[in-house]
Amino acid sequence: MILDGNFLEITDELTIPMPALPRPSFEDLQRDFPRLRLHKIDRDTSPTTSGAMLLATVLRPDDGDYISTEVYDRRIAFARDLLLGYQHLSWLLANRKAYPAFQALVGRVGIHFPGIRIITTAPSSVPNILGFSGPTPLVCDTLRGEWKKCWYALGAVPNTRVALFSP
Repeated sequence: MILDGNFLEITDELTIPMPALPRPSFEDLQRDFPRLRLHKIDRDTSPTTSGAMLLATVLRPDDGDYISTEVYDRRIAFARDLLLGYQHLSWLLANRKAYPAFQALVGRVGIHFPGIRIITTAPSSVPNILGFSGPTPLVCDTLRGEWKKCWYALGAVPNTRVALFSP
């Protein structure tokens, strides 16, 4: 399945049912990531209703190994209301053992949850948007073969997926 002229291509790697989840507050994120120097939530358009999580890629076959933050952001912009966010990442990690297909991806892919974008404060206390889009949550693997929560500026490499909502 290809959405919007091949800007997001569903990978068919997994489908996971997602419950209705509230968006995180600024305080929730500060508590979970005290070292992040969170300045504010720039936007959070992630769904709050129940549905399913699908994975997609923003890379086209002719892109090579990487696309820039700006290109990545343009390619996901049309699906802004379908991009899963921090609450979905947290729920998925808490329930990961129930989904062997998700566990099988550890060490093979990183999954962006770009429904939320934050602005951090640099050490000089000046607001700083990392990259064009600012940091978004990412579930990535550790060297021990486990999932963990990370925050990265958008950009795509071959093993990066986007978490999408399907009603």
